[in-house]
Amino acid sequence: MESSASAARLRRALYWSGVWCAIVLAIVGAGALLGALFWAGLGVPLGSELDVSGRFGYGASVGWRYARVWAGGIAFVLCFIKAHERFSVTAWWRSRRR
Repeated sequence: MESSASAARLRRALYWSGVWCAIVLAIVGAGALLGALFWAGLGVPLGSELDVSGRFGYGASVGWRYARVWAGGIAFVLCFIKAHERFSVTAWWRSRRR
């Protein structure tokens, strides 16, 4: 009985770790993409002397750096909200009444 309970806890921990990593990767990827698009389009009017590929690279780098600052905390909060929705007493009660 003890091993099945610890296996279930391990599966749950691995699941939420995977969800957290997926959310972090999505936020960082979106930040890099938005940074690249923003700087490629607005780099010249803002005074950048780089060519188009250089502006894409610089914008992706800046977007990636800003996004990774916030990604871990946002992912933690979203995982907490999702876990609360899934495992709260209210959700359990609603599932029993159907």
